[in-house]
Amino acid sequence: MQEPEDRSPIPEEKLSGDDQSKKTMVEIGASYSGPLPLPQQLQGYEEIVPGAADRIIRMAEKQSAHRIEIESKVI
Repeated sequence: MQEPEDRSPIPEEKLSGDDQSKKTMVEIGASYSGPLPLPQQLQGYEEIVPGAADRIIRMAEKQSAHRIEIESKVI
């Protein structure tokens, strides 16, 4: 898992000559939607709390089963 980069601006006094007129900012983002985190994030949870990945997957399965049960009662 990659840590976010420091996006602090460089103080102008630390820029020299031509560098002061050449400032560029690049921002890259990503998003996802779903009941489970991305595999890399799931692995990160597992490294921090052993067993967390299994707990998260079971939670998603339980929620899915509950939703299916509720929807079958409505239909």
